[in-house]
Amino acid sequence: MFRGNHPAKIEESGRLKVPVPFKQLLDAANITDLYVTTADGERAQIWPLDEWKKNESRLKKHSVGNKAVKNYLDMTGYHGQEVKMDAQDGLCWGRFCARGRSLRANWR
Repeated sequence: MFRGNHPAKIEESGRLKVPVPFKQLLDAANITDLYVTTADGERAQIWPLDEWKKNESRLKKHSVGNKAVKNYLDMTGYHGQEVKMDAQDGLCWGRFCARGRSLRANWR
Protein backbone atom coordinates (compact mmCIF):
# COMPACT_ATOMS: atom_id res chain seq x y z
CA MET A 1 0.00 0.00 0.00
CA PHE A 2 2.75 2.48 0.91
CA ARG A 3 5.34 3.49 -1.66
CA GLY A 4 8.18 5.95 -1.62
CA ASN A 5 10.31 7.47 1.07
CA HIS A 6 8.55 9.87 3.40
CA PRO A 7 10.53 10.45 6.60
CA ALA A 8 8.44 10.11 9.73
CA LYS A 9 8.93 12.27 12.79
CA ILE A 10 9.31 10.37 16.03
CA GLU A 11 8.72 12.68 18.97
CA GLU A 12 10.71 12.56 22.20
CA SER A 13 7.86 10.61 23.81
CA GLY A 14 8.13 7.99 21.08
CA ARG A 15 4.89 9.00 19.36
CA LEU A 16 5.19 8.57 15.59
CA LYS A 17 3.70 11.25 13.36
CA VAL A 18 2.24 9.66 10.22
CA PRO A 19 3.71 11.31 7.08
CA VAL A 20 1.10 13.30 5.13
CA PRO A 21 1.29 11.18 1.92
CA PHE A 22 0.66 8.02 3.95
CA LYS A 23 -2.07 9.67 6.00
CA GLN A 24 -3.80 10.63 2.75
CA LEU A 25 -3.69 7.00 1.57
CA LEU A 26 -5.05 5.80 4.90
CA ASP A 27 -7.86 8.37 4.82
CA ALA A 28 -8.77 7.53 1.22
CA ALA A 29 -9.08 3.85 2.16
CA ASN A 30 -10.81 4.69 5.47
CA ILE A 31 -8.09 2.86 7.44
CA THR A 32 -7.51 3.66 11.10
CA ASP A 33 -6.41 0.27 12.40
CA LEU A 34 -2.72 -0.49 11.99
CA TYR A 35 -0.36 -3.27 13.02
CA VAL A 36 3.05 -2.19 14.27
CA THR A 37 5.81 -4.71 14.79
CA THR A 38 9.51 -5.36 14.39
CA ALA A 39 11.43 -8.32 13.03
CA ASP A 40 14.84 -7.17 14.25
CA GLY A 41 14.31 -4.82 17.18
CA GLU A 42 15.75 -1.91 15.17
CA ARG A 43 13.12 -1.05 12.57
CA ALA A 44 9.38 -0.84 13.05
CA GLN A 45 7.08 -2.16 10.37
CA ILE A 46 3.74 -0.38 10.09
CA TRP A 47 0.98 -2.13 8.21
CA PRO A 48 -2.73 -1.49 7.68
CA LEU A 49 -4.20 -4.19 9.92
CA ASP A 50 -6.10 -5.94 7.12
CA GLU A 51 -2.94 -6.07 4.98
CA TRP A 52 -0.96 -7.51 7.90
CA LYS A 53 -3.59 -10.23 8.38
CA LYS A 54 -3.32 -11.18 4.68
CA ASN A 55 0.48 -11.20 4.87
CA GLU A 56 0.48 -13.23 8.08
CA SER A 57 -1.94 -15.78 6.61
CA ARG A 58 0.19 -16.14 3.48
CA LEU A 59 3.36 -16.56 5.52
CA LYS A 60 1.80 -19.13 7.85
CA LYS A 61 1.20 -21.35 4.83
CA HIS A 62 4.96 -21.26 4.15
CA SER A 63 6.14 -21.53 7.74
CA VAL A 64 5.91 -25.31 7.96
CA GLY A 65 9.45 -26.53 7.48
CA ASN A 66 10.80 -23.04 6.80
CA LYS A 67 12.71 -21.87 9.85
CA ALA A 68 13.27 -18.31 8.55
CA VAL A 69 9.54 -17.74 8.00
CA LYS A 70 8.69 -19.29 11.37
CA ASN A 71 11.27 -17.08 13.11
CA TYR A 72 9.90 -13.98 11.35
CA LEU A 73 6.35 -14.83 12.41
CA ASP A 74 7.48 -15.56 15.97
CA MET A 75 9.37 -12.27 16.23
CA THR A 76 6.68 -10.10 14.64
CA GLY A 77 3.97 -11.82 16.65
CA TYR A 78 5.80 -11.34 19.94
CA HIS A 79 6.55 -7.67 19.33
CA GLY A 80 3.45 -6.76 17.34
CA GLN A 81 0.58 -4.65 18.51
CA GLU A 82 -2.64 -3.45 16.93
CA VAL A 83 -2.89 0.34 17.19
CA LYS A 84 -5.25 3.10 16.12
CA MET A 85 -4.14 6.43 14.76
CA ASP A 86 -4.81 9.22 17.25
CA ALA A 87 -6.63 12.50 16.59
CA GLN A 88 -3.35 14.25 15.72
CA ASP A 89 -2.48 11.72 12.96
CA GLY A 90 0.04 9.87 15.05
CA LEU A 91 0.44 6.58 16.82
CA CYS A 92 2.21 5.26 19.83
CA TRP A 93 3.44 1.70 20.12
CA GLY A 94 5.09 0.32 23.22
CA ARG A 95 8.51 -0.20 21.59
CA PHE A 96 8.53 3.32 20.11
CA CYS A 97 7.54 4.82 23.43
CA ALA A 98 10.03 2.73 25.36
CA ARG A 99 12.98 3.37 23.04
CA GLY A 100 12.02 6.72 21.58
CA ARG A 101 14.07 7.59 18.50
CA SER A 102 16.09 4.38 18.40
CA LEU A 103 13.61 2.61 16.10
CA ARG A 104 13.19 3.56 12.46
CA ALA A 105 9.77 3.26 10.84
CA ASN A 106 9.24 1.15 7.72
CA TRP A 107 5.81 1.58 6.19
CA ARG A 108 4.47 -1.52 4.43
